[in-house]
Amino acid sequence: AIEVAPADPSGYLALAELYLSTGERTAAEETYRRMIAVAPTDPRGYLGLGWVYQVQGREDEALAQFKAAIAVSPASAQAHVQLGDWYRLRGKAERAEEAYQQAVTVAPGDSTGYVALGKLHLSKGNWAAAEEAYQQAIAVAPAEPRGYIGLGQTYEVQGRHDQALSMFRAAVEVAPASAQAHVQLGDWYRLQGDVEKAEEAFQQAIAMGPTDPDGYVNLGQLYQSQGRYDEALAQFQAAVRAAPTFVEAHVRLGDWDQQRGNVETAREVYMQAIAVASRGDMETVLEKLRRWAEASSETEARHLAQELVSGNQSGYIALGKLYQAQGNYTAAERAFRQAIAVAPIDARGYIGLGQLYQAQGRFEEALAQFQAAVDAAPASVKAHIQVGDWYRRQGDFAAAEEAYQRAIAVASSGDSQTILDLLYQWSRARSKIEARQLASELVSGNSSGYIALGELYLSRGDFVAAERAYRQAIAVAPTDAGGHIRLAQMYRVQGQYQQAQAQFQAAVEAAPASSRAWVALGDWYRVRGEWEAAEAAYRQAITVTPGYADGYLALGGLYKAGGDYSAAERMFKSAIEVQPRSVAGYLALGQLYEAQADPARAEEQFRRAVEAAPADPSGYINLARIYQACGQQQRALDLLRAAIAIAPISGSAHVALGDAYLHQADFSPALAEYKKAVALEPNSSGAYRALIQIYQALGQPKQALAWARTAVERNPGSAWAEITLGDLYARQGQAEKALAAYQRAVAKEPGSVEALVALGWAYQIRGFQEKAMAAYQKAVTLQPGSVSAHLALAKGYFGEGRIEAALNEYETAIALNLSAPDSYLALGGFYHARGQHNEALQIYQQALDADAHHVPTILAIGDTLAQLGKITEAIEQYREAAEVNRGLAAPELALGDLYRGLGDFGQAVQAYERGLAAQPGDVGLHVSLALTFLQDSVRPPEEALQQVERALALNPGSAVAYTAKAHILAQGFGRIDEALSLYERAVRIDPRQTEAYRSAINLQEFSVIGAGHRIRHDLDDLIAQYEAIRDANPDQPWVYGMLAYAYEAENDVEESISAFESLLNFIPDYADAHCEVAQLYERTGEKRPALNHWSICAILTPGSQRGANAEGHRDQLNHIAITYPLDGAIVTGEVEIRGTAILPEMDDFQFYKVELGTGKQPTSWSVIGDIHTSPVINGTLAVLDTDDLPAGAYTLRLTVVDQRGNFPPPDQIRITVQH
Repeated sequence: AIEVAPADPSGYLALAELYLSTGERTAAEETYRRMIAVAPTDPRGYLGLGWVYQVQGREDEALAQFKAAIAVSPASAQAHVQLGDWYRLRGKAERAEEAYQQAVTVAPGDSTGYVALGKLHLSKGNWAAAEEAYQQAIAVAPAEPRGYIGLGQTYEVQGRHDQALSMFRAAVEVAPASAQAHVQLGDWYRLQGDVEKAEEAFQQAIAMGPTDPDGYVNLGQLYQSQGRYDEALAQFQAAVRAAPTFVEAHVRLGDWDQQRGNVETAREVYMQAIAVASRGDMETVLEKLRRWAEASSETEARHLAQELVSGNQSGYIALGKLYQAQGNYTAAERAFRQAIAVAPIDARGYIGLGQLYQAQGRFEEALAQFQAAVDAAPASVKAHIQVGDWYRRQGDFAAAEEAYQRAIAVASSGDSQTILDLLYQWSRARSKIEARQLASELVSGNSSGYIALGELYLSRGDFVAAERAYRQAIAVAPTDAGGHIRLAQMYRVQGQYQQAQAQFQAAVEAAPASSRAWVALGDWYRVRGEWEAAEAAYRQAITVTPGYADGYLALGGLYKAGGDYSAAERMFKSAIEVQPRSVAGYLALGQLYEAQADPARAEEQFRRAVEAAPADPSGYINLARIYQACGQQQRALDLLRAAIAIAPISGSAHVALGDAYLHQADFSPALAEYKKAVALEPNSSGAYRALIQIYQALGQPKQALAWARTAVERNPGSAWAEITLGDLYARQGQAEKALAAYQRAVAKEPGSVEALVALGWAYQIRGFQEKAMAAYQKAVTLQPGSVSAHLALAKGYFGEGRIEAALNEYETAIALNLSAPDSYLALGGFYHARGQHNEALQIYQQALDADAHHVPTILAIGDTLAQLGKITEAIEQYREAAEVNRGLAAPELALGDLYRGLGDFGQAVQAYERGLAAQPGDVGLHVSLALTFLQDSVRPPEEALQQVERALALNPGSAVAYTAKAHILAQGFGRIDEALSLYERAVRIDPRQTEAYRSAINLQEFSVIGAGHRIRHDLDDLIAQYEAIRDANPDQPWVYGMLAYAYEAENDVEESISAFESLLNFIPDYADAHCEVAQLYERTGEKRPALNHWSICAILTPGSQRGANAEGHRDQLNHIAITYPLDGAIVTGEVEIRGTAILPEMDDFQFYKVELGTGKQPTSWSVIGDIHTSPVINGTLAVLDTDDLPAGAYTLRLTVVDQRGNFPPPDQIRITVQH
């Protein structure tokens, strides 16, 4: 026991501090009271008692003690400073500043007040005032390091690195024995990436203050970031030895264990952190902590908790996070609640508990905790941001904005309400001048609030306000990479690529030791197709922080895309080695093995991901995918349910579970899961698309459209929502609305490759080739590293007949990501469409080299072999695809269709039934099985009807099933009227049902009498009926389809063409209609529109026999063709005329000429340049200089003459010259 002289206040003070160091606050409180009784004029007793009250959350009592200290000792600078600290923690910045100013006034020779003022101004970003305060501190106490350190920190946050360094060096010079001065100097070197000098400074800090744990902790963190784990551990252990009661040293030691995968050891260390600051014998406290954490009942836990209210909140918070990561939510909640009990004025406990509740889907309880954090610590920026994030997640934009603005205001100079008013005016300023004027009054604050505000504005599509917010974040914290990175990403979305690159580079200049900044720069280079620069940036990320995984993961991803799987594997393993508790490394390595067709090793890595982070659903989701591929559907379902149990707010987990239900045709739970995903993540494109898809599958297009519109309403600034809406409009035959949606997507995100590609495709299938090419070329220009952009441009060139250019784009797409099979598949389809089957097979094999289990490629090989008549080999391919992914029905469907085409109905039925065992909800399989039963003469038609009824029960909106049922009723039962009704119903649902159109017209055109004799009927009445429907409902695409096929049956070519063109205005991606109308145009001799429709048909159906036929027609017509400029183009200056001028027999070629005529129907022609005696294939035919031509309409004509002087019909296009 310590003996204290009754009249000696110093003894009481020492005893109270001892009690506080062990967490015995009640004893400390009593000791301070005794000290006040003995020395009522000594302010230290009141200040100590006030501090005890403050950490216990007894705010009013604490305030009373601080005021009492001033009352007994008005000249005490420390008393005024502690009163100011109380005000600052309560968010009352003005009152805090007044108290600090008073400290300076009453004790102008004491640096304490100036240092407190400097800290306040620095925390609010008021750098000029902070500088002034710290300079005053230096002036009154030049031998103290505090002023120099504060001034150095002020310079550093402004990016004035050299001046900061001079101040930190000055601090060391005036106080060489100050461990804190050396720590600050070391931290400066660390931020600049100078590891050697940082290490030296931290070692000097330890030498100067061997009992100060800061030097050990900082040196340990430096070693850890460098991947020097054993040395880091030694430093953390040294920190604990130097200061056994320093809680943060224990917490850092526990963090080390957790990051290295030693979860149980970490838990023990965190408990020791609590125990060293707790009352009583350490082993007794540790035993109580273990019992408390593992208590089976809440009553027992609460009882033990009462004995653990003393201690330090940091240990409890670390313990809570550890339990949460392990999925032990009960223990995590107990730990966070203890943190609150120990430190009721610290926001971290409330925030931790709120985040825990949010992870469990307990949203209202989460909000209550975030608001409690604000109440407990009104000046906590993080607390306000958590409230804002909560509201943003709930879709309450106004409440989120207000919370973020309060986060800025509490960290700003001046009155909070005035700041809030300024923020409101600034975010809505109409001019840049007004915004800049207001911004000049808002340079103080906290960058986190501005970044959160920028993200909010960006999500609403308000780029102007978002840019202002990010620029303010940079102004407030110029040495933080976050503001620069966010601004760069926004510029990228807008397509402002020069500005984006400048900001990515500014991020690494502002924070050269930030791996995050280097990875962001590397990602930028990768998107731009600059792979060497990307690799260099990723390597720099590893160099500056070799102990963090993000650089290794980024570099591994680059190597994987380049097809270097060995290098990728090394990088992913390095990521795991440096951060074994991070799931990202395991997932990346597992997905690499998956791509290499090694499911066993992939499964092992995904299992490790689950073990490393049991509360992270991504490991479960990936593991479930492996099980699905192996046909283990129940195991996959169980895993996904476990993922949701552990992470109920994960939208991706709900989508994955919905997909699993859908896979088994269990529509109700699938729909419920997709709705949960949308409710949880209103910004998730995957959740909305899944929900829309299932409504479409269920034959509920109105509900699908309603959700697509909801996606746009909730994500007004996002291109993906408009693209989703456009895709839906396109599927529903509303081409104009689809085009408008894609145009809005590009307007919202001009830099979005997805939006540009969607817009280009919409133009291309409508025949607007020039606009399509402009969109595709812009996508490639903006993101030269985008595979999808190059694939789209390849389609564009293919549509123009520029085969070499298309081939170059396909090869570029492959080179950009050698590990992605889709690019190979697209190129294989291109060769297939050209009739180059052997080349197609070679490319498909390369796709399998990239991903041996890529089922679409295996099926494409089977289709190609079947078309080549290699039936046995095709069957082997389909069977291999079925074996590779037993959970997919597609291989068995392809195999069954092949057998059905061969007339082997028994084998076909077996294949379809195997497919149904894997995917019982696949409507296509049920329909194919029904049609097989219909064709098989040994089976009664009732079996076919029963099977198709199953398909309709699964999907009442299936147009294919209604068409099949109509076939069965007509052919199997002779129920013609019912069949006709069902054909019409099928085309109303999906106007692309060619079989339904043809069969409906055929049924009404012919009737069968006697022994199979057919009688042809006049279709005039039918046509009149459909014309009446068309006139009454001109916006119904199906009626134009019926009329088109009816007119064709009546040989009315002109009317049939008109009806087909009207149908294609609604559904421009209807390949069969393009083929039909192309043939009709050929019959009329109209080569140009025939060529256009054959081209579109070819690009819509690559890799199919129909596509190959279309390409054959196109080649035949293209013997004499001008492909550029396009028909109807507006031209100016020098124009390169491109195209093909050959004859089917090349030896018969004599010459070609290109001529120009005035007007749309010229009466005379003049040859452009010379007559050419060499044929041209997809090249330059002539060059036209329009500068000397009057503006107006002209016609270009290409003529090819054979050796006998004969010539096929010339090709003509119209152009308009404009100056």
